Amino acid sequence: MTAAMVARGAMRLEEIPGATREEDGVVVVRAVVPAEERVGRVAPADALVGSVEVAGALAGLGPEVPTDLLQGVRVLDLETTGLAGGAGTLAFLVGVARFAGDGALVVEQLVLSRPSVESKMLARLDGLLEGATLLVTFNGKAFDVPLLRTRCVLTRRSAGRLEAVPHLDLLGVARRLWRGRGDDCRQITLEERVLGRRRSDDLPGAMAPAAYATWLTVGDAGPLARVVEHNRDDLVGAMALLVAALRTHEDPLTWAEDDSELLAVAEHRLRRAGPAAAVPLLTLVAERARGGRVLRRALARLAYAERRTGQFDAARRTWERYRARFPAENLGHLEVAKLLEHRVCDPEAALAAARAAPQPEDDGVALRLERLARKVAVGRGPAAR
Repeated sequence: MTAAMVARGAMRLEEIPGATREEDGVVVVRAVVPAEERVGRVAPADALVGSVEVAGALAGLGPEVPTDLLQGVRVLDLETTGLAGGAGTLAFLVGVARFAGDGALVVEQLVLSRPSVESKMLARLDGLLEGATLLVTFNGKAFDVPLLRTRCVLTRRSAGRLEAVPHLDLLGVARRLWRGRGDDCRQITLEERVLGRRRSDDLPGAMAPAAYATWLTVGDAGPLARVVEHNRDDLVGAMALLVAALRTHEDPLTWAEDDSELLAVAEHRLRRAGPAAAVPLLTLVAERARGGRVLRRALARLAYAERRTGQFDAARRTWERYRARFPAENLGHLEVAKLLEHRVCDPEAALAAARAAPQPEDDGVALRLERLARKVAVGRGPAAR
């Protein structure tokens, strides 16, 4: 870029608040969020006292979770030249948030002043991840970290800590936990609905590539400054959402705000710890829920969990509740039929339950009816026929 290309009155990168150009040519923007500062109703510093067991489970780690898993937590967020994630996509802004010794949240953002310094930016990023015990993102597990790994390969660098540090992406966690909070699970929506934080004059993320293009073509960092601010808000907000997710999973009876959240925690426990750990919470949701998706899922999950723990009578009662509440569905009738046939050993009652299914033309119902009818006929013997 020549001096003639620079727009009159344009902002230089170094004029972005908190920015300095380091000797390696990478521009670093630094900011500090005090430990006592809150993001809506949540203090990001509370992540330091969260449950490492819950964090490890959400990250998909095994039963042996490091006790310092949250002490070295790093929130990572990128702004890129596109959403495809292929070899042609650059991360022109990489933000990292970490905790200082006093609990303050330190935010450092690496700005790619020009594509030729990408390798140096990646080297500096590896330094920012020194001491990291957990990487947290909010963009889908297949985007941020894999994109950076790809950039390391293309610049002939080792991915280093991007490969070694456990990764927790909050997007999937948020979709399961807070799907009932709004029309979408975008971070900015969840910050408002979960944290009570409303951003003012936030730059839409889709405008970030154009802002970087403006810098590269006319040398004006003004639009890029807004992208930096947006990225910083994303980092701080993601740390606060991590706190909200950890405490809801650890103590749902205190922190869950509705039955949908209780159900999400119960389903997570069912997947991670098994049916016995999930039955008490599933029972509570099944008692409290008024209807719809939450009651349907709670009853079905509870009945399956009861069956897996050998509580066959309880499972039958739960399925009876299910088919009474949702009589237009085949599921409850078929599950009652299965229990009557295999656990009560009463094929005639099982046949009656299956015949009550409202959609007998369904293949599963038709085959079960045919098989049960044969079984009942055999049991009655030639005299009955």
